[in-house]
Amino acid sequence: MLLPVWRVLYAQTPDSIVMNPGYTHQVYYQLSDGSRTPVALASWDIGFQTSLMTASIIINESNVALYYADGADTSQYATLDVSNYQGWPRLYNSEQSWNIGAFNQLANPANQFDFGWGVYDFTQHAVFGTRLFVVETGGQVYKFWIRKKTSSGDYVVRFTPAVPGATDINLTIPTAPYNTKNFIYLKLATSSVVDAEPPSCCWHLLFTRYAANIPFMGYYLVTGVYQAPGVKAVKAYPVDVAIDSFDSHKDFLSTKITTIGYDWKYFDPVTMTYAIEDSLLYYVQDATGKKVWQLQFTAFDHIKGVIKFKRKLVYDATIGISPLVQVLTGFAFPNPATDELRIRVVLPAGPVLLLITDATGKVVHQERRQVSEGLNELRISTSALAGGLYQLRLLADQGQAVHSFMVMR
Repeated sequence: MLLPVWRVLYAQTPDSIVMNPGYTHQVYYQLSDGSRTPVALASWDIGFQTSLMTASIIINESNVALYYADGADTSQYATLDVSNYQGWPRLYNSEQSWNIGAFNQLANPANQFDFGWGVYDFTQHAVFGTRLFVVETGGQVYKFWIRKKTSSGDYVVRFTPAVPGATDINLTIPTAPYNTKNFIYLKLATSSVVDAEPPSCCWHLLFTRYAANIPFMGYYLVTGVYQAPGVKAVKAYPVDVAIDSFDSHKDFLSTKITTIGYDWKYFDPVTMTYAIEDSLLYYVQDATGKKVWQLQFTAFDHIKGVIKFKRKLVYDATIGISPLVQVLTGFAFPNPATDELRIRVVLPAGPVLLLITDATGKVVHQERRQVSEGLNELRISTSALAGGLYQLRLLADQGQAVHSFMVMR
């Protein structure tokens, strides 16, 4: 009888992100093909959400500090004294959502039409700025007022360098030409609008520098990973990275944009370098919910600004299978087994790991084998196993397969 053969479809792909020495760049990354878009962090200061229904305004936390002119009215803009701005409340982007930028942090949670920097007006269908701010970037301090977001989605801003005789700048930032992007950006020093982001369809993760609120330390600049809007992720820790599966974690996927974040690494004071947390995986689901990738960090070079990791597609609803975990009839035989189990598999040449677990999940047998390219038949002795139900898991660089079987005594 011709037995079905398992063919491995999906590989674990090594990859790396280069942010450059000094972390001069942030990098937008697409999991499906590994494509990336590097953007110089010095190219922008403030980002304005392009969606007509929202009004999030973020800051570039790698080189921008934002302060709130507490108690000042917008009518006081021209005479606002900013000499003591560093004693004013400092604001940061949310670590939870792209919809809450640093400028939105003062919003009244009881009023859904309060965006922190301004309030929506029902008669004019626009958001009008109600607060004044100070922006510090590149050694320059600016008074800053978001005057309004118009009914068509454009932002009207006013800002002035805090130096004698400085020119007062009024600028309209259009969003319609950039409606395929999540944000459009502003560079204060040049008073210019900057298109610094790929279309929202074309990235899943952003490798960047951001301010994290670390327990007992407060806000601290870290190197980490944001998820794109709508992309979900889950941290799997501690796990056996060789055999862990998405099925164990799919109910805990989160839209929190820093689910991956920065703490997949830690500084080792002995070696004076960064080490990667072992027993750690992340699973990332695209915004459509149809594909899931496994992400495993492998190295972080803080001198060169390089992050290394492996990615692997573990679920693809578009073809109706979960390629990482498959139960296949005829993959292993005989079933029930007595003295041995035989496995037929087609693989590239290389190592494989064979694991047998009992009904409680305990590993009762494991061994490594070297396979040749093409069809292989592997034999595993089951003579030492007690009668009962077991699970065989075969793992290769390209994927894994799972098979339940009985041992008869």
